[in-house]
Amino acid sequence: MAYALVVLLYTTYGDDPIERERREGRWPFGKWKDLTNTNVLQNHELPSHLQQQLGYPFPSARLGHASTMWEYQRKMMLFGGATAGAGQAVVEPLDDLWQFDIDKTEWRELQPDSARPSGRVYHTMFQFHHWTFLFGGATFSGPEWESSSETQEVYGDLWLFDPTIGLQGSWKNITSSALGLPSARHSMSVTSWNGNFFFFGGSTATGASNQLFLYQPDEDTIGTGGSASHWVLLTPGGESPLARAAHSTAMLHDGNMYLFGGQHNNTYLLGDLWKYHLQANTWTQLESVGCKPNPTGPTGIWHTIDEYWLCGEGPPPRSGHQASPALYHAAGPSPYGAMVVLGGRLGENEYSNSVWVYHPGVNRWQEHSIYCLGSQSSLALTGRRDQCVEHGQHDDRTRPSPRWRFSMAAYHNRTEVSAYHGTQLYLFGGVAGTYGGWLNMDVTGTAAHGLGDLWAYHV
Repeated sequence: MAYALVVLLYTTYGDDPIERERREGRWPFGKWKDLTNTNVLQNHELPSHLQQQLGYPFPSARLGHASTMWEYQRKMMLFGGATAGAGQAVVEPLDDLWQFDIDKTEWRELQPDSARPSGRVYHTMFQFHHWTFLFGGATFSGPEWESSSETQEVYGDLWLFDPTIGLQGSWKNITSSALGLPSARHSMSVTSWNGNFFFFGGSTATGASNQLFLYQPDEDTIGTGGSASHWVLLTPGGESPLARAAHSTAMLHDGNMYLFGGQHNNTYLLGDLWKYHLQANTWTQLESVGCKPNPTGPTGIWHTIDEYWLCGEGPPPRSGHQASPALYHAAGPSPYGAMVVLGGRLGENEYSNSVWVYHPGVNRWQEHSIYCLGSQSSLALTGRRDQCVEHGQHDDRTRPSPRWRFSMAAYHNRTEVSAYHGTQLYLFGGVAGTYGGWLNMDVTGTAAHGLGDLWAYHV
C-alpha cells in the first residue's frame, strides 16, 4: 500500500523540485525563481564581429516595455520601453527587440534588416501563431500621470514582426491595411479567445477610454499585409466599466473576459472586477471576497479553506500591474481556470510585489504571497508564525521587489514536456517610481531608476 502511494505521488508530481517543495508545505501555491544571472554571458567569448552582430547579451534596465510568448517555440518576445539617457538628464525611449529562450534561459537581441517601430512605452503586444503584433504606445517629456503640463506623443500604428523573413526576422507597418483600427492610445489591455483578440480601454490624447475592440487576424493574408484582417468596435449592452488605462484583462475557462483595476485619471486608482460575457455582449460588475494565508493556522497544504485562510477584502486598487490566465482545474471549454495578478502601483509612492489569484468558479481572490522556511513536519512543532515569511517582511527576499510598468508573458505547459505541468509567468524589469521621476534620481540601478531583473513565477 505504501509503495502504491509513493508511485501515485511521483506520477502526479514528477521529480520536479518545485512540486516537491509544495508537497512539503514550503510553497503552498506558487514559486518565484530569479533568472537574472542565468546564462547572461553566453556571447562574451565570441569574436568581436559576431558579438556585434548578435548584440548585447541581455536587455538593459527599463520600464514601460511589453512582451508576449511565442508558445510553439517556447520563446518570449520583448520590445521597447524607456531607460535613463546619457548623464541621467533625459529619459530615452527604446526600439530594441529581444527574444528569450525559456529552455536555454538565454537572451538574444534581434536586429531585423528593416524599418522598425519607433521607441516607445506603454504599447500593447500580442502573439498570433509565429507573428508578433505591436499596437500603440507613447513617449513623454514629463512625469506621466502626475503633471498637468506634461507633453506626450501617442501612437496609433500597428506593426507585425515575422521571424521567418531574413536571418533575424522583419518588421512591417500594416497600419494602412488594418480596417477599423482604434484611435491612438497607450496602456490598453489585450487578451485572446480562439484566435480573436479583445482590446479594452487605454489612454488617448483626450483621456482614458472604455472602448472595447475585437481584432480578427486572417492568417492567409496577414503576412502579406492583406486587408482581410479587421477591427470591430463592440457596443456592449447595459452598464460598462469606468474608462481606464494601465489595467488588466484575462480570458478564462468559461469563455468570458475578466477586467481588473487600472487608473481613471491622475489620482483615481481602481480596484473593481468586471466580467464581459462574450456571447451576450454585456458587462457585469463582480463583488468578490479576498482571502489571505493564516499565519497561525494549521500547517501544510492539505486543509480546508476555513482553517488556512483569513477572508475579507480582495486586492487593493492598483494600476500598471500585469495579469494572466493560468492552468487550473476548470469546468469550462478551456483549461484556464484562474487569473493571476502581479505587482502594480498602489499609491503615490507605494508599489506592490504581491501575487493574487482569482478563481471565477467561487468568485474568490486568494493572495499567494507566502513562503515557509521549514518543511511541514518542522512547522508542526513551531507553528507558521515563526517559520513562514509573509509578503513585505524584512526577510522577504524570495520574490521580485515591488514595482509597476514591468512586462509579463505566460507559457502554459499542457504537454508535460518537462516535469513541471502548469503556467509559468516571466516578469522583466519595471520601476518603483514614475516616468519623469528618473530626472530626480542620483543613483542608477535602483528600483526607482528602472529594473533589469528577470523572474519566473510557477503558478
